[in-house]
Amino acid sequence: MRQSGFRWWRSWAFTAIVLVLFGVPLNDVSASAKTLRIGTPGDYAPYSQREGKERQYQGLDIDLIRAFSDQAGYRIVWVPTTWTSLMRDLKRQKFQVAVGGISLTPEREAQALVTVPYVQGGKILLVRCESVSRFKTLSDVDQPTVRVVENAGGTNEAFARKHLSQAQLIIKPKNQEAIQSVLARQADVMITDVEEAQWIHRHQPALCVSDERALFTHEMKVFLVHPKHPDLQQRLNHWLVNVNDSGALPALKRQWLGE
Repeated sequence: MRQSGFRWWRSWAFTAIVLVLFGVPLNDVSASAKTLRIGTPGDYAPYSQREGKERQYQGLDIDLIRAFSDQAGYRIVWVPTTWTSLMRDLKRQKFQVAVGGISLTPEREAQALVTVPYVQGGKILLVRCESVSRFKTLSDVDQPTVRVVENAGGTNEAFARKHLSQAQLIIKPKNQEAIQSVLARQADVMITDVEEAQWIHRHQPALCVSDERALFTHEMKVFLVHPKHPDLQQRLNHWLVNVNDSGALPALKRQWLGE
Protein backbone atom coordinates (compact mmCIF):
# COMPACT_ATOMS: atom_id res chain seq x y z
CA MET A 1 0.00 0.00 0.00
CA ARG A 2 2.91 2.37 -0.61
CA GLN A 3 2.48 5.56 -2.50
CA SER A 4 5.03 6.42 -5.16
CA GLY A 5 7.39 9.37 -4.85
CA PHE A 6 5.40 11.05 -7.58
CA ARG A 7 2.21 10.79 -5.54
CA TRP A 8 3.97 12.34 -2.54
CA TRP A 9 5.21 15.22 -4.75
CA ARG A 10 1.75 15.66 -6.24
CA SER A 11 0.29 15.89 -2.71
CA TRP A 12 2.61 18.78 -1.90
CA ALA A 13 1.94 20.37 -5.27
CA PHE A 14 -1.77 20.34 -4.54
CA THR A 15 -1.15 22.06 -1.22
CA ALA A 16 0.57 24.82 -3.15
CA ILE A 17 -2.41 25.08 -5.50
CA VAL A 18 -4.81 25.44 -2.57
CA LEU A 19 -2.70 28.25 -1.17
CA VAL A 20 -2.43 30.01 -4.50
CA LEU A 21 -6.22 30.02 -4.73
CA PHE A 22 -6.18 32.17 -1.60
CA GLY A 23 -3.18 34.23 -2.66
CA VAL A 24 -0.81 32.75 -0.10
CA PRO A 25 2.55 31.45 -1.38
CA LEU A 26 4.20 28.58 0.50
CA ASN A 27 7.19 30.68 1.53
CA ASP A 28 5.01 33.18 3.42
CA VAL A 29 5.44 31.19 6.63
CA SER A 30 8.41 32.58 8.53
CA ALA A 31 10.62 30.88 11.09
CA SER A 32 8.76 32.80 13.79
CA ALA A 33 5.37 31.36 12.79
CA LYS A 34 3.05 30.21 15.55
CA THR A 35 3.23 26.53 16.43
CA LEU A 36 0.27 24.26 15.77
CA ARG A 37 0.51 20.81 17.32
CA ILE A 38 -1.31 18.24 15.20
CA GLY A 39 -2.09 14.78 16.53
CA THR A 40 -2.72 11.90 14.14
CA PRO A 41 -2.57 8.09 14.35
CA GLY A 42 -0.99 8.11 10.89
CA ASP A 43 -2.22 4.66 9.92
CA TYR A 44 -5.48 5.36 8.13
CA ALA A 45 -5.14 5.87 4.39
CA PRO A 46 -6.38 7.77 2.49
CA TYR A 47 -6.59 10.32 5.30
CA SER A 48 -3.29 10.09 7.16
CA GLN A 49 -0.49 7.61 6.72
CA ARG A 50 3.26 7.68 7.26
CA GLU A 51 5.17 6.49 4.20
CA GLY A 52 8.63 6.30 2.72
CA LYS A 53 12.08 6.23 4.23
CA GLU A 54 11.55 9.64 5.84
CA ARG A 55 8.23 8.54 7.34
CA GLN A 56 6.40 11.56 5.94
CA TYR A 57 2.70 11.96 6.69
CA GLN A 58 0.51 11.80 3.59
CA GLY A 59 -3.21 11.84 2.89
CA LEU A 60 -6.30 13.99 2.48
CA ASP A 61 -6.27 15.28 6.05
CA ILE A 62 -2.54 15.96 5.87
CA ASP A 63 -2.90 18.04 2.71
CA LEU A 64 -5.77 19.97 4.24
CA ILE A 65 -4.14 20.79 7.56
CA ARG A 66 -0.85 21.70 5.86
CA ALA A 67 -2.63 24.10 3.52
CA PHE A 68 -4.58 25.65 6.38
CA SER A 69 -1.47 26.03 8.52
CA ASP A 70 0.56 27.61 5.74
CA GLN A 71 -2.18 30.10 5.00
CA ALA A 72 -2.77 30.93 8.67
CA GLY A 73 0.93 31.25 9.46
CA TYR A 74 1.34 28.18 11.67
CA ARG A 75 4.37 25.94 11.92
CA ILE A 76 3.17 22.35 12.31
CA VAL A 77 4.56 20.04 14.96
CA TRP A 78 3.35 16.49 14.33
CA VAL A 79 2.41 14.49 17.43
CA PRO A 80 1.97 10.74 16.93
CA THR A 81 -1.00 9.21 18.73
CA THR A 82 -3.12 6.06 18.49
CA TRP A 83 -6.84 5.45 18.11
CA THR A 84 -6.89 4.09 21.65
CA SER A 85 -5.23 7.18 23.15
CA LEU A 86 -6.53 9.86 20.73
CA MET A 87 -9.12 11.47 22.99
CA ARG A 88 -6.97 11.09 26.12
CA ASP A 89 -4.02 12.77 24.40
CA LEU A 90 -6.23 15.60 23.14
CA LYS A 91 -7.66 16.13 26.63
CA ARG A 92 -4.13 16.29 28.05
CA GLN A 93 -3.33 18.98 25.46
CA LYS A 94 -0.58 17.01 23.77
CA PHE A 95 -1.92 18.64 20.61
CA GLN A 96 -4.48 21.29 19.69
CA VAL A 97 -5.99 19.57 16.65
CA ALA A 98 -6.53 15.89 15.80
CA VAL A 99 -6.77 14.70 12.19
CA GLY A 100 -6.57 11.43 10.31
CA GLY A 101 -9.95 10.13 9.17
CA ILE A 102 -11.80 10.83 12.42
CA SER A 103 -15.50 9.96 12.42
CA LEU A 104 -17.86 12.20 14.32
CA THR A 105 -19.39 10.39 17.31
CA PRO A 106 -21.42 11.66 20.29
CA GLU A 107 -18.57 10.64 22.61
CA ARG A 108 -16.00 12.64 20.67
CA GLU A 109 -18.31 15.63 20.30
CA ALA A 110 -18.82 15.66 24.07
CA GLN A 111 -15.09 15.93 24.71
CA ALA A 112 -13.84 18.16 21.91
CA LEU A 113 -14.79 20.93 19.53
CA VAL A 114 -15.50 19.57 16.06
CA THR A 115 -15.17 21.21 12.69
CA VAL A 116 -17.71 21.20 9.91
CA PRO A 117 -17.66 17.78 8.20
CA TYR A 118 -15.74 17.52 4.95
CA VAL A 119 -16.42 13.87 3.93
CA GLN A 120 -19.46 11.63 4.33
CA GLY A 121 -19.22 7.85 4.27
CA GLY A 122 -19.97 4.79 6.35
CA LYS A 123 -18.97 1.30 7.43
CA ILE A 124 -18.65 -1.50 4.90
CA LEU A 125 -17.24 -5.02 4.60
CA LEU A 126 -13.69 -5.55 3.33
CA VAL A 127 -12.98 -9.17 2.35
CA ARG A 128 -10.75 -11.20 0.07
CA CYS A 129 -12.20 -10.92 -3.42
CA GLU A 130 -12.85 -14.65 -3.56
CA SER A 131 -15.22 -14.25 -0.58
CA VAL A 132 -17.38 -11.40 -1.89
CA SER A 133 -20.35 -13.66 -2.58
CA ARG A 134 -20.07 -15.20 0.90
CA PHE A 135 -20.29 -11.96 2.88
CA LYS A 136 -23.05 -9.49 2.03
CA THR A 137 -24.80 -8.73 5.30
CA LEU A 138 -23.93 -8.50 8.97
CA SER A 139 -25.83 -11.76 9.46
CA ASP A 140 -23.41 -13.42 7.05
CA VAL A 141 -20.53 -12.10 9.13
CA ASP A 142 -21.92 -12.78 12.60
CA GLN A 143 -21.29 -16.52 12.57
CA PRO A 144 -19.15 -18.56 15.00
CA THR A 145 -16.75 -19.66 12.24
CA VAL A 146 -16.14 -16.15 10.86
CA ARG A 147 -13.04 -14.24 11.99
CA VAL A 148 -13.45 -10.46 12.05
CA VAL A 149 -10.40 -8.26 12.56
CA GLU A 150 -10.36 -4.60 13.61
CA ASN A 151 -7.80 -2.05 14.75
CA ALA A 152 -7.95 -1.14 18.42
CA GLY A 153 -9.65 1.94 19.76
CA GLY A 154 -11.54 3.36 16.79
CA THR A 155 -15.09 3.33 15.50
CA ASN A 156 -14.43 0.10 13.56
CA GLU A 157 -13.86 -1.82 16.78
CA ALA A 158 -16.81 -0.09 18.46
CA PHE A 159 -19.12 -1.03 15.58
CA ALA A 160 -17.97 -4.65 15.58
CA ARG A 161 -18.44 -5.03 19.35
CA LYS A 162 -21.91 -3.49 19.16
CA HIS A 163 -23.25 -5.49 16.23
CA LEU A 164 -21.44 -8.85 16.33
CA SER A 165 -22.16 -11.35 19.09
CA GLN A 166 -21.11 -14.68 17.57
CA ALA A 167 -18.22 -13.98 15.21
CA GLN A 168 -14.65 -14.35 16.41
CA LEU A 169 -13.37 -10.80 16.98
CA ILE A 170 -9.63 -10.21 16.58
CA ILE A 171 -8.23 -6.85 17.67
CA LYS A 172 -4.91 -5.61 16.29
CA PRO A 173 -2.93 -2.67 17.72
CA LYS A 174 -2.47 -1.04 14.31
CA ASN A 175 -4.73 -0.62 11.32
CA GLN A 176 -2.17 -2.02 8.87
CA GLU A 177 -1.96 -5.21 10.93
CA ALA A 178 -5.71 -5.69 10.60
CA ILE A 179 -5.53 -5.32 6.82
CA GLN A 180 -2.63 -7.73 6.57
CA SER A 181 -4.54 -10.28 8.64
CA VAL A 182 -7.24 -10.47 5.97
CA LEU A 183 -4.64 -10.73 3.21
CA ALA A 184 -2.78 -13.48 5.08
CA ARG A 185 -6.01 -15.46 5.69
CA GLN A 186 -5.69 -14.98 9.43
CA ALA A 187 -9.08 -13.23 9.34
CA ASP A 188 -12.04 -13.28 6.97
CA VAL A 189 -13.57 -9.82 7.25
CA MET A 190 -12.64 -6.31 8.25
CA ILE A 191 -15.38 -3.75 8.86
CA THR A 192 -14.07 -0.31 7.98
CA ASP A 193 -14.95 2.98 6.31
CA VAL A 194 -15.88 2.75 2.64
CA GLU A 195 -13.21 5.33 1.75
CA GLU A 196 -10.47 3.18 3.29
CA ALA A 197 -11.87 -0.03 1.78
CA GLN A 198 -11.86 1.48 -1.70
CA TRP A 199 -8.32 2.78 -1.16
CA ILE A 200 -7.16 -0.65 -0.04
CA HIS A 201 -8.70 -2.33 -3.09
CA ARG A 202 -6.86 0.08 -5.41
CA HIS A 203 -3.54 -0.80 -3.75
CA GLN A 204 -4.25 -4.43 -2.78
CA PRO A 205 -6.42 -5.87 -5.60
CA ALA A 206 -6.80 -9.18 -3.74
CA LEU A 207 -9.06 -7.38 -1.23
CA CYS A 208 -12.52 -6.20 -2.27
CA VAL A 209 -15.43 -4.17 -0.97
CA SER A 210 -18.32 -6.58 -0.52
CA ASP A 211 -20.98 -4.13 -1.73
CA GLU A 212 -20.24 -0.42 -2.05
CA ARG A 213 -23.94 0.39 -1.92
CA ALA A 214 -24.55 -1.42 1.37
CA LEU A 215 -23.33 1.06 3.99
CA PHE A 216 -24.11 -0.07 7.53
CA THR A 217 -23.73 3.45 8.93
CA HIS A 218 -23.66 7.03 7.72
CA GLU A 219 -20.69 8.89 9.14
CA MET A 220 -18.99 12.24 8.75
CA LYS A 221 -15.27 12.99 8.95
CA VAL A 222 -14.17 15.97 11.04
CA PHE A 223 -11.14 17.49 12.73
CA LEU A 224 -11.16 17.63 16.53
CA VAL A 225 -10.03 20.77 18.35
CA HIS A 226 -9.20 21.08 22.05
CA PRO A 227 -12.03 22.91 23.89
CA LYS A 228 -9.65 25.70 24.93
CA HIS A 229 -9.31 26.81 21.30
CA PRO A 230 -12.75 27.87 19.98
CA ASP A 231 -11.13 30.58 17.83
CA LEU A 232 -9.05 27.93 16.10
CA GLN A 233 -12.16 25.84 15.51
CA GLN A 234 -13.89 28.82 13.89
CA ARG A 235 -10.89 29.56 11.69
CA LEU A 236 -10.81 25.96 10.53
CA ASN A 237 -14.55 25.98 9.84
CA HIS A 238 -14.32 29.19 7.82
CA TRP A 239 -11.35 27.84 5.87
CA LEU A 240 -13.00 24.47 5.12
CA VAL A 241 -16.11 26.18 3.81
CA ASN A 242 -14.00 28.43 1.61
CA VAL A 243 -11.88 25.64 0.10
CA ASN A 244 -15.03 23.64 -0.56
CA ASP A 245 -16.76 26.57 -2.29
CA SER A 246 -13.64 27.35 -4.32
CA GLY A 247 -13.50 23.82 -5.72
CA ALA A 248 -10.16 23.05 -4.08
CA LEU A 249 -11.58 20.58 -1.55
CA PRO A 250 -13.62 18.62 -4.14
CA ALA A 251 -10.49 18.37 -6.32
CA LEU A 252 -8.46 17.10 -3.38
CA LYS A 253 -11.13 14.54 -2.56
CA ARG A 254 -11.03 13.30 -6.16
CA GLN A 255 -7.28 12.83 -5.82
CA TRP A 256 -7.37 10.89 -2.54
CA LEU A 257 -10.84 9.33 -2.47
CA GLY A 258 -11.57 8.93 -6.16
CA GLU A 259 -14.79 10.95 -5.80
